Amino acid sequence: MASLLVLLLVGLAALAEPCLIRRIDYRGPFRLLPPGAKARVEQAVPIRPGSPWLETGRGALAVAIRDALAGMGEEPALSAVSLGATPCDNGQTDLTIYLFTTRLLAGSPRWRIDPRLRFDRGDGMVGGGALQLQPSPFLGLRIEGAGGAGFLDRAIAAAGSSMGFAYAAGLRHRDEPLGDERLRSGYGYGWVSGRAAGLRYGLQFEQGYQLAERYRAAKALLGYSAAGFTGALGVQYGDATAGAYRKTVFDASYARNLRLADHRFVSLDWRVNGGWLPAAAAPSGERFFGGMRDRRFSEIPGIELRAAPRLRSFGSNRFQLAAAGHERFLASNLTVGLTAWRMPLLPREVSSAPDFAGQIEAGKGTIAATLESYHEGKDPVMKNIEPLAQELSPLLKPLLDHPDELCAESADRLDGALAKAIENRIFGSLPRTVPDCGSQPPIEAILAQIHHQLTRVDRKSIEQRAHQDARLALRAIDILTRELNLFAIEPIFVYDHAAAHNRRGSLSRASVGGGLRFSIASTLGFEIGYAFTANSNPGESAGALFLALRITDLFR
Repeated sequence: MASLLVLLLVGLAALAEPCLIRRIDYRGPFRLLPPGAKARVEQAVPIRPGSPWLETGRGALAVAIRDALAGMGEEPALSAVSLGATPCDNGQTDLTIYLFTTRLLAGSPRWRIDPRLRFDRGDGMVGGGALQLQPSPFLGLRIEGAGGAGFLDRAIAAAGSSMGFAYAAGLRHRDEPLGDERLRSGYGYGWVSGRAAGLRYGLQFEQGYQLAERYRAAKALLGYSAAGFTGALGVQYGDATAGAYRKTVFDASYARNLRLADHRFVSLDWRVNGGWLPAAAAPSGERFFGGMRDRRFSEIPGIELRAAPRLRSFGSNRFQLAAAGHERFLASNLTVGLTAWRMPLLPREVSSAPDFAGQIEAGKGTIAATLESYHEGKDPVMKNIEPLAQELSPLLKPLLDHPDELCAESADRLDGALAKAIENRIFGSLPRTVPDCGSQPPIEAILAQIHHQLTRVDRKSIEQRAHQDARLALRAIDILTRELNLFAIEPIFVYDHAAAHNRRGSLSRASVGGGLRFSIASTLGFEIGYAFTANSNPGESAGALFLALRITDLFR
């Protein structure tokens, strides 16, 4: 319909001797959209270079483009279009179409690649990545590999999810420097995890070797996340050559972007973690070795649990006493960044356009209403209403041919509304009578039953669930319109402190330093900098260069 309106306006423009379109320029994050998005948009535009342009056709053209985007998926999404035309020069104008849509976050790819690159004095330069293949939600394959002159880590696992639980089984082998020695470990593992509200829980079982010691272990994990805060606790029960042992670790972090101005932020990352290993029977590789590299407690994703102290002024596994490792530790890490230069996802011409802002606000209301209707359709009461609606449809058929045209039109409107209500499982818009058709007792009796059933719908629960879902959707909109930078450069400040203990004594050190972070799409960050040891002793590391690729949560 919108396309026909555009064509009509184009025809009127031709009679009024309008400007001709010299060039049409599309701008927007097409490379981040689902495949075929740009082609779909171009097909929806019924004008081409050489077509006449009339300002009154601007609104209808925007509607045509948004309608085309609406057919790209079933999930609620917001799309906005802003059009700009240069002043008519010698009978010609250039048309620019700015496109924005939250569908660039829609869908999950069947495969993904996570690159890895880092450097520290302990492991040297390490590169690699992970390949995730997920042909179905029930089963996928993940292959990991990272290595350099002094470090090797490789793993393969099959993973999937079903009935609200995620699961995986795999193998991992690691060979890493440990002072003048090598820490070689390998194990097979299996895990299962689930979630409830903000809680995430999991169990992992593994069996293998560390150095020359055989072991087997069970790990229980519990994590919580909300509004930028994450916390986790993990307990490991193991059995090794020297006997049984228990290991406990905890981790808490807070991450937030504090907006200073348009697409400029102070990014804050603060983390505290610790652990203790009271049994002497634990394999040597289970002790806590500190340094620049993160050491995960388990293979379970989504539960962030670091199992070693991190100091960026020490190479990996070099924060320790005489290569013996530690039995207890407590560490804190702080990273602060400030956006110095950025290239926003949305050009200023779009974000500052009044029509664009209006579309965004209108779209937010549409998303909230759509989500409320969706949850209403899932209410158990709708199962009782559907048979009643099916009984109603045949009763309307004779009225469609009623000699009174007003009655026939009323019956036709009700029949159409009924078909739509059955399809969407939303019956609140049905009338209580058939207007203009007089008394129709059988029809009115069924409509009365439908409206009586609707009084049993749990409106409060529907509104709460819709509000929760809308918060996520509206947060995504704010990120994409007001926060997301395609490219950014940030100076960063780092501060680390760690205290550790074993039978030979205690060790407490602090690191301070800074550097630069180069980020892409506010998600993939490349960090480089230098950290000094504030209280080093002779023979210890006075500082170290750090370099890493990091992926951060866009919605923190």
